[in-house]
Amino acid sequence: MAEKQLNTQAWQVLAAAVAAPRKRPGLGDDVVGHKVVQTAAAMWLIAVCADGAGSARLGRRGAEVAVRQALLWLQTKVQRKRAGQTPWMVSGLQRSVDRALQAEAQRQKTSVRELATTLVCAVAGPTRTWLAQVGDGAAVVQMAVNSAWLLPIWPDRGEHVNETLFAGDPRSRWHSQELPPVQALAVLSDGLLPVAVDHATRQPFQPFFSGLAGELRRGEAAQLHDAFVEFLSSPRLAERTDDDVSLVLAVRRAEAGGDVPA
Repeated sequence: MAEKQLNTQAWQVLAAAVAAPRKRPGLGDDVVGHKVVQTAAAMWLIAVCADGAGSARLGRRGAEVAVRQALLWLQTKVQRKRAGQTPWMVSGLQRSVDRALQAEAQRQKTSVRELATTLVCAVAGPTRTWLAQVGDGAAVVQMAVNSAWLLPIWPDRGEHVNETLFAGDPRSRWHSQELPPVQALAVLSDGLLPVAVDHATRQPFQPFFSGLAGELRRGEAAQLHDAFVEFLSSPRLAERTDDDVSLVLAVRRAEAGGDVPA
């Protein structure tokens, strides 16, 4: 299911979640979300991606809850007066998402395990970029200083093959990292890892991200959205991965001139 694109003064954003071919025309288990938050001092971009566990009966619902709660928590965070200066602790996001999943489990009269989902979050502000995730998704950033694409947090696949960890599970490990400002970022589910990440070097596949970001910089998100969804749905991509695929891609507008420091 495709998310609507978003144009703002400072950012262009494309976002879509596409079901694996075997699941179409139904929905997959991936959910994406994004939001631009304007505060008195700056503009912040929030991008979130969740992948509901295929083995969980309500995996997609868990992904929806995690995305909604993460966006809410992150928006509240950036709207605080000193959000651009004080340290961010991933434990706050973890508690918020876990509680939302527990509340949903109670409403559904089931266990949190049936709502198992991974979660990747990226927040780009005027003086910092903050990444947080649980599970095997990825957040990739293009640094403002040297234009290199980096994968600061390696996807957590657990200790065994085909194993990952999920939000709501007390055994899960949440990871976070704070970085300088970026000129572009992407959050993606594990379905895109075969084409987006070089596992030998543990680095992003530069042509993949540079090509997509270049198209977005040269065009307008509103005009590019259909082609973006078509690419994620293409047989060419399906040859490389048989999973749901989701991607939120954002580039900073050159004419925006950067945000005002908080």
